[in-house]
Amino acid sequence: GPAMTFRVAPAYLVAASGTRLKASFGTGFKSPSLYQLFAPATSWGPIGNPALRPERAAGWDAGIEQRFASGAVVLGLTWFGNSFRDLVDFDYQAGYVNVGRARTRGLEASAEARPAAGVRFAASYTRLSARDLGAGTELMRRPRDRFAADLSFRFLHKYDLAVSGLWTGRRLDRDYSAAPYPTVALPGYFLLDAVLSTSLGSRLELFVRVANALGARYESVWGYGAPGRTVRTGLRLAL
Repeated sequence: GPAMTFRVAPAYLVAASGTRLKASFGTGFKSPSLYQLFAPATSWGPIGNPALRPERAAGWDAGIEQRFASGAVVLGLTWFGNSFRDLVDFDYQAGYVNVGRARTRGLEASAEARPAAGVRFAASYTRLSARDLGAGTELMRRPRDRFAADLSFRFLHKYDLAVSGLWTGRRLDRDYSAAPYPTVALPGYFLLDAVLSTSLGSRLELFVRVANALGARYESVWGYGAPGRTVRTGLRLAL
């Protein structure tokens, strides 16, 4: 069926002080997947639910950015929130169901610096509260704390290196391997990724990408392992 969404995002720049005030408000819409609607039941119980309603959301944020050293350093602070209606979730007795109301609120602090030509460093920290308002419980798999940082620079006039780190804090999940499916805590983990690239001409680039360089052992979903260290290399051609 039809759906209408919108977004407004005003901002105001105080040029004299390098201060930028910003805000936004918008709505969202997400249809259930074919699997969520029609997956057949198993001996453990139902899965698909043809009566699922689409998810709807409204979100807002308000923040401030302050520039220093002629824009070489930018600090930011943003307060945000999202409200969800009919959020699609999984229930071990009923299969996929709509959660009546859910809400997330949080605060994000960010920093970006360009100390020299071709060098960029950025970092952010997010503190999140995610609640199922109907059940009065935390939403599953939403980390309360999250920290990200990345550094990119050029060296020897031809090589570009980008290194990024992501620390994800503790999350709640459910252990479906043991009835009555107790709530469990997924421990925090740290991922380190890197990409090295160089130009082989005006249209050809060689790159090497390393994901999870430290070989962290972690699970995004309880009981499902994630890939270890992964190395990929290839050529990128611009036509």
